[in-house]
Amino acid sequence: MAVHEAQVLPDSYGLPVTIRSHEALEWYNRGIQGLLGFHQDTPECFQRALALDPTCKMASGHLGAYYLMEETEEAVARARECFAHACDGMATLTDREREVLTSLQLLAQGKGQEAVARMSAAIQQRPREAILVQKLCFAYFMQGAPEKMRDLMASVIAHYDTDSYLLGMYSFSLEETRDFARAFEIGQRALALNPRDVWTLHALAHVHYETGAFAAGTHLLTDALPRCDHVGFFRNHIVWHLCLFLWEQGRYQQALDLYRHQGADPTIPSPPNVVDTVSLLWRFNLTGRPTPAEWHALTPTLLRLQTLPTYLFNQMHLALGLVGANCLAQAMEYLEGLRKRVRPERPGIVGEVGVPLVEGLIAYASGDYARAVDLILPIKDRIIAIGGSHAQREIFLDILAAACLRAHAYDEAIAILEEKRRYRPHRPLALLALAQAHAGKGESTRAAECRTVAQRLWQEMGADAALLTQIGTAPAPVL
Repeated sequence: MAVHEAQVLPDSYGLPVTIRSHEALEWYNRGIQGLLGFHQDTPECFQRALALDPTCKMASGHLGAYYLMEETEEAVARARECFAHACDGMATLTDREREVLTSLQLLAQGKGQEAVARMSAAIQQRPREAILVQKLCFAYFMQGAPEKMRDLMASVIAHYDTDSYLLGMYSFSLEETRDFARAFEIGQRALALNPRDVWTLHALAHVHYETGAFAAGTHLLTDALPRCDHVGFFRNHIVWHLCLFLWEQGRYQQALDLYRHQGADPTIPSPPNVVDTVSLLWRFNLTGRPTPAEWHALTPTLLRLQTLPTYLFNQMHLALGLVGANCLAQAMEYLEGLRKRVRPERPGIVGEVGVPLVEGLIAYASGDYARAVDLILPIKDRIIAIGGSHAQREIFLDILAAACLRAHAYDEAIAILEEKRRYRPHRPLALLALAQAHAGKGESTRAAECRTVAQRLWQEMGADAALLTQIGTAPAPVL
């Protein structure tokens, strides 16, 4: 193979890349599209670019960015190797390339604030830095800063009018700031441009869920799931969303079957998969469907991940998983690890939200529901600071509402449940929980009304027959 001299060529977004051939650049560009679209073959694309040009630092850096998204211990180690190679000998690169690689390396090193500052400055100069836009958007997402995410996307979207990936990110940011109509409109436009864009599909799933369009969301994802095989690990998250839609409709058996046959492998120590699995199993358990076999299969993975440095959002779900799996001694150890990170003079989000949230989860699992309420209720409006989406964080409010019901704090339960119904008034699960709260207050007429409406809605949604029978005989253990 002939050796070509390095040259600076424009990538698919018109940005300079130091690379030795147009063929290598073609594979590099495919890798960039794969990063934006969560494609399973993304590593192969960058590896092919590197096979053609082993000196291409940008291919190494973006290959590392892909491995970072997987979040496993092994993938993070590979990412660091990629960044080390990418940042070795950057003097020959353009200023733009050095900025991008330095930003990605800072992310890999856990230096979030520095990375955010660098990415923000670079994007202001070059709005077409699509990968940096994606990474900055995700950084704000994990900070629980949806307004920053939305404002970022609004500032650059004029440069991506026909790019489904960036339009999908904008749609998601609008959904997270509860601008559902615009989120739906832009998401629909993006999906029409690229029906295989899984992030846009994901954004629309969130819109459907937050507005209570459970049946429409089920149809959307059922139709689209066969087109998701190319996206690798992110397909598991789409399956999770479909399980949520089925669960809301009282189709528990169908949701469980989908989880068992198409959900994430519980033995793979991937934080994103564990987050989805843990929150789904808790939902089943809170609504009267025990899942002991599923918890048993997941437990070794939870124990393996206890020492993994990761986002606070993931840490809260690891604690949630340990509690759900009845590993209370390990949950207490995990809690002590969080406490040791807290500086008394500056407790931060870990001390002010993370620690009391885990304490509350342990209290709930120990049967001390009043203490769980005392710990979680004062911080419920700050749980957003752990990061993640509304749909993902809602499990903590579900647990709080369950604790309120069990502690006979009925007014508090009603306030939480009515807020959860603000954009989803026709939600059977919330109505049945409200029936419990009103019955606890002696408001039998209101309780009966809630049960009647919930039963009618579940009948229309095709809920499991056993659940419909249960509503007719006694208040169902649901939230």
